[in-house]
Amino acid sequence: MAGNESTIVDLADLLRHPEDLDKIPFLKSEFTRKKAAIDSQLKVGLKDQLQVTQSGMNSISDGQRTVSQIKEEMMKIDKLCAESQNMIRDFPNINLLSQVHRNFTQVEAMKVNIESFDGRLKDLEHLLREDDQDMENQPNILSVHYGLTQLRDIRDDAMDQIKRASDASLESHLQDYFTRLDDVIEWFDDHLGTA
Repeated sequence: MAGNESTIVDLADLLRHPEDLDKIPFLKSEFTRKKAAIDSQLKVGLKDQLQVTQSGMNSISDGQRTVSQIKEEMMKIDKLCAESQNMIRDFPNINLLSQVHRNFTQVEAMKVNIESFDGRLKDLEHLLREDDQDMENQPNILSVHYGLTQLRDIRDDAMDQIKRASDASLESHLQDYFTRLDDVIEWFDDHLGTA
């Protein structure tokens, strides 16, 4: 509705005087030319949009074909894996040994992480003390954040493993061991509040 009123106002501005009626053929040809230019632009835009849409649809079809091929190949691999397990006489023992090796590697990594935990936490406390001296810039804030994230992951992994263990008495000992981490995290959060 507002567009019609605007057009009427524009038309009234163009035809204020009776002699302006002589301009009608010129105005008509001007509007026809402008309309043709806009129509041409719309056709080009529509053509481009259709090409982009068609290209997108082709990409989706190609992607679906690729996913189907991958699915088929994965099913073949799964079948070959199942068949090969039956062909190897000692596969259950080999599989068990592989699992023991993975578990040993995880335990060894956890041992290293637990042994280095206290030293790493002290290093982060030292960086926070340095930042206490320069609260406006806090040059170590990113390093501390990264280090705390790693230590949180170590704590979370250790607590997860101890909860799965048969001896629940170790859980409280481990929680006590990680108490200082919570204090340092709180200290870090205070730094973030002033950054």
